[in-house]
Amino acid sequence: MRLVFGLIAICLAANASAQMTGFVNNRFMERADQSCFEKQRAQRPMTVPDDDIKIFCQCNSGYLSERLTNNDAMAIHDGSKKIDPAMIVSANKSCESKIPAR
Repeated sequence: MRLVFGLIAICLAANASAQMTGFVNNRFMERADQSCFEKQRAQRPMTVPDDDIKIFCQCNSGYLSERLTNNDAMAIHDGSKKIDPAMIVSANKSCESKIPAR
């Protein structure tokens, strides 16, 4: 696991102020999708299908990854930064409309 984070650090040095990219973006998306899915599934009404939760969570992690940098992702990962709650609210509002009406 240390090798993975060492590689991330190298990527960060090369691309510190850009949007999340490459490996950092992929790992962020995977972890954000998984975390979102687990939380939403635990809190959902039984009538909300897993597919809708997946759509919402993929949209949400994509929204966040477009607005955070590689440095942000690393700081969030190591616990020195949290995602701005206003950004999460904006992501949720944007992504709720992506869930198909049933």
